[in-house]
Amino acid sequence: MDKYENLGIVGEGSYGMVLKCKHKDTNQIVAIKKFLENEDDKIVKKIALREIKMLKMLRHDHLVNLIEVFRRRKRLYLVFEFMDHTILNELEKFPHGLDEIFVRKILWQVLRGLEFCHLHNIIHRDIKPENILISKTGIVKVCDFGFARTITPGPREVQYTDYVATRWYRAPELLVGDTKYGKAVDTWAVGCLVGEMLCGEPLFPGDSDIDQLYYIIKCFGNLIPHHKEIFSKNPMFSGAKLPEVQKSQTLQKRFPKSSEDAKNFMEECLRLDPDLRPTCSQLLKKELMQRDSFYAKFSQEIRAKIQRENQNGPLQKIQKSMDIIKNEEKRKKQKEREQKEKDNHSKGKRKPVDMEKWSIFPQMDHQPAIENVRACSQVQDAIVSSDFLSATLDVMPPINYAPMSQRNLQSRSDEKCLKQSPLDKIKQFSKFSDTFRKGQEKHLNSESKKSKSKETDRKDSLILPKMESSIENGKTWDKATEKGSIGSTPHIIPFDPSKYQDLTKSINLPSVI
Repeated sequence: MDKYENLGIVGEGSYGMVLKCKHKDTNQIVAIKKFLENEDDKIVKKIALREIKMLKMLRHDHLVNLIEVFRRRKRLYLVFEFMDHTILNELEKFPHGLDEIFVRKILWQVLRGLEFCHLHNIIHRDIKPENILISKTGIVKVCDFGFARTITPGPREVQYTDYVATRWYRAPELLVGDTKYGKAVDTWAVGCLVGEMLCGEPLFPGDSDIDQLYYIIKCFGNLIPHHKEIFSKNPMFSGAKLPEVQKSQTLQKRFPKSSEDAKNFMEECLRLDPDLRPTCSQLLKKELMQRDSFYAKFSQEIRAKIQRENQNGPLQKIQKSMDIIKNEEKRKKQKEREQKEKDNHSKGKRKPVDMEKWSIFPQMDHQPAIENVRACSQVQDAIVSSDFLSATLDVMPPINYAPMSQRNLQSRSDEKCLKQSPLDKIKQFSKFSDTFRKGQEKHLNSESKKSKSKETDRKDSLILPKMESSIENGKTWDKATEKGSIGSTPHIIPFDPSKYQDLTKSINLPSVI
């Protein structure tokens, strides 16, 4: 609703109101249908969704065009092209009826719109003067598809609700409660519309369903047997009887000033038997529509008006602005998707490293050098000695330097490295390897010293007395050290605990060493 400026209320109904608004970007006038209740009301929601569904399916020059739909505070808003007034406004200006030529022009366009609906198996079910829009140029369009619905072609076996259409324009099958009806209900409403436009007053202004049936029977006689049977079985009419009329008032008497073609047209539309009512296509071929070459002349005239109105009309401009906005949104979404795909691809896979860009060594043929390295037996523990590198200098292949223009040097250090000779590079690499090897040796020496110190501490914990070396039974006995630790001899010296009985009392020695 922020895109539109409210200019006032055009009309109100049972389920909503129609606002006259101006589009802020295009300055075009539109009609916005605002539903009174929110979406929580099941009846309002059903009517709104049904109208949206039908209008999306139906696109015709004589059917109102739906521009967009939006929600605000749980209420649905339907944006339509704006039409200046309705047939009801024309009847208020001319209370004694409209000119027959003007009636024919309106009727031709209404029939064209309904014909399109019926060809798509859709019935309107609410044809009345308020739902017929007229523009300044005389273009007529049918609106308000809240009661419209699709029907199944062929025999009428599917049941529909009978509480549709305004009572004054309701067909007899709807009044008696028949739930199996079809396109003929719209044809009856068209006949009522024609009679009201010609005389300026409703044709059958009943106060109730029984009263409405009384007006119909008074004009055309008794109902058909099928409708009488439905009426008698309908619990809504329990205890009631169909009205009996002694004097009938035919259409010929009610429309003395109208032409015979107009009266015959109404009689065709208002047949009591729905199977005998003509279709919209057949009504367009009646004498009222064909007289004085009206059909051919008016069809060309109205087609030219529609083309002029569509070129500069609000529908085209607003739809163009909406298409631009939709295209921009699509492009933004497409860019976001592509960016997400790139990010996911970069996270899943590592980027390949350009070795030529980051390597400090010049380009060379690596295969012969690799074979020479594999053949050499001086490489141990992945440490290349300087002597080995000096020896392999004679067998290395010649280095192929790339031109300076072909290399992407990142800094001065890269350029300096490129100018170095191969021997300097090998010396630099050998120096690095020697320092690495020395560091490893220092680390190993420190670890060995720590282990030795731990071993000496363990040995010092065992104190033994001094003893002199002697030879008993051909076995050699060495002197113990001054500290009492066992000397490092290649022979295993047996231990005699009997000689150290006094000492073993104070020292806990193991039974076997």
